[in-house]
Amino acid sequence: MPAALRGALWMVGALLSFSLMAVSVRELLRTMGSFEILFLRSLVSFVLVLAVLPRFGLGALRTRHFGLHLVRNGPPCSPSRSWASG
Repeated sequence: MPAALRGALWMVGALLSFSLMAVSVRELLRTMGSFEILFLRSLVSFVLVLAVLPRFGLGALRTRHFGLHLVRNGPPCSPSRSWASG
């Protein structure tokens, strides 16, 4: 498969997953709180990482810059909660 086609398929997959996430969150807000929804989102992401872990191994998760990951991933938590709250 050509690299351009593979890249386009990844982009379409990302678009579909983000759209599905947005619709799901809005629907779940009718019956659940925003913290519960964000927890479930994180749980599903964790399960997906565990599913691909056997293929790539623990080496794919190792980093020498753990502090930078906290800086990069910490601040989006507040906007995610704000977006989920409506």
